[in-house]
Amino acid sequence: MTTDLEALCERLAITVDAVSDGSATLRMGDKTLTVPVIMGSNASVADIVAGIALDARAADMPPSEFMVEAGSGLSTRAALRMHERCRKLAPRVRDFLGESFDLLADAQH
Repeated sequence: MTTDLEALCERLAITVDAVSDGSATLRMGDKTLTVPVIMGSNASVADIVAGIALDARAADMPPSEFMVEAGSGLSTRAALRMHERCRKLAPRVRDFLGESFDLLADAQH
């Protein structure tokens, strides 16, 4: 069964060129975005879009809230580093997904 996010990615013609060496390159129209991935080479385009949309939304949280959301498995230092990576990635993700960002970020996957 196709998820809402998979259907949206297909409708918007978002594709993934390759997943290797901890990164993936996404394409949508004439835009490309290379992002870090930890999902492995079997990650689908919807998996990657879901992950980067979540990271972009996490960047909007205050660091203290992010640490709570990230869980107790991370040290404070590790959580703050992760939050900073999200903050750096967020503008690129929002630019790449454009007006479709909220639609994609809210879609069920």
